[in-house]
Amino acid sequence: MQIPAEFKCCVCLSVPEVPIKSDCTHHLCKPCALRGSLENCPVCSQKLGQETDEAFAAELAKKTLRCTACEQDIPLLDAESHGCGRLKKCPRVVEAFAEGPKGPQGPPVTNRSTFKCPWCPEANLSAQSLLEHCKTHKGPGCPVSAVCPICASMPWGDPNYVSREFLSHLELRHRCDYAVLTDFEADEEDMLRKALEASCQDAGVAVDYEDELQRALEESAREAGHLRMSFAPNDPESDESAESDDES
Repeated sequence: MQIPAEFKCCVCLSVPEVPIKSDCTHHLCKPCALRGSLENCPVCSQKLGQETDEAFAAELAKKTLRCTACEQDIPLLDAESHGCGRLKKCPRVVEAFAEGPKGPQGPPVTNRSTFKCPWCPEANLSAQSLLEHCKTHKGPGCPVSAVCPICASMPWGDPNYVSREFLSHLELRHRCDYAVLTDFEADEEDMLRKALEASCQDAGVAVDYEDELQRALEESAREAGHLRMSFAPNDPESDESAESDDES
């Protein structure tokens, strides 16, 4: 069940239980504003108020959404926590649990490079693979909220925080792979090099640094050789031969 964007907080992407007033059309929940000490809208920089937007709160309280799985009208404020057996009806979840994990399964991977789908047994996915895999769960009866395994694996992550719109969270927050930019065992220079290499690969550019360096050195050597030849003194034997030809 997808919640329309106009009813979401522009920071946490959840339905704001306590919306605050603003000078713009964007909505923000009070906890997000207080947590970030926000005085202006993070989208358009318009002034934010401190008072509760009672009119919008009343609209949210009256609004209902039709659940595509159970065909019931659900209050908007309860939509994100609505449980109607949608996990059992999601075809991807049913198929995955019926077949079990694919391939040989070793001990659980507890690193920051691979992740498990929070909705089915599929595991050992890179950040990009997790995003592509979770897109297959997008459909009628599919789950919406989940704890983000990428955020939970980070030192600053909260393993108990539930992203209400998990797929949107992945697309907005994790287009960049933390495994590339945040290598906890590498120094700053090595992390920068990896980030640049990843950027080149994303642009479809394959860069072989050793070959490039070798070609540059060879080119410099050839240019230096041409310069030496152009400034080298004439051969004495050649000069004598030229003088004898002139006398004859």
